[in-house]
Amino acid sequence: MHASTLLRMEYFANTFLAEQGITSGKILDIGSLDVNGSYKHFFQNFQYIGLDMVKGKNVDFVPKNPYAWDELPKENFDIVITGQTFEHAEFFWLTMKEMARVLKVGGYMCIVVPNIAEEHRYPVDCYRFYTDGMIALARWVNMKPIHASVNCAPSAQNMEWYSNNMRDAFLICQKVTDNIEFSPHDYVFQAPSTDEYATSFSHMPIDKAENIENLMDKNMLLWKEMRKIVAGNVALKKELLSYVVDKK
Repeated sequence: MHASTLLRMEYFANTFLAEQGITSGKILDIGSLDVNGSYKHFFQNFQYIGLDMVKGKNVDFVPKNPYAWDELPKENFDIVITGQTFEHAEFFWLTMKEMARVLKVGGYMCIVVPNIAEEHRYPVDCYRFYTDGMIALARWVNMKPIHASVNCAPSAQNMEWYSNNMRDAFLICQKVTDNIEFSPHDYVFQAPSTDEYATSFSHMPIDKAENIENLMDKNMLLWKEMRKIVAGNVALKKELLSYVVDKK
């Protein structure tokens, strides 16, 4: 759980929800297992329930089926959140459907996922996300996107929101209808104006972005060199084992 994702969820809890006058209620956190941190402390006045696929610290509920939470009734939570989880879900759109199902009409959802990150399988690592993708997620379940951005911050002064190795995609949306079924036959494509969902946020300063791109390039070169060394070590190990076997 890196610092920039914590800052985004803290903003959702302490700024966005506060501006809506929401200071209590029932909240569901998807992917809540505390591996190296959690969001729970941001929601002290809420009835917090942590859901994950495995038992452990900060997990209150493990569904029998990861994509069909039959144990949870529909429209049961005021807030649903998830952070750094969708990239590890093979079929995250099904997870999104369940999150929308258990959220009350009028309730809010917050999602933080990586836009750029090194591979981190837990147990798999499948996806990366962009602003348009976050908006599409909301539209997939007929929810109203309120904020969608990638590597943005409330102000250009909030440099701690800009990560050097983990760019975050951020979505806040609201459930406005109990009909969460996407209707492909009725769908008319209209390219969204992504800036309208992030008007109060600042994009990463150009000089900072260039530094990050350079750092990523260097890290990629280093990673390739490390893989060559590992491959060489594996080949050497096989050769040594073959030599030992022959000697026997």
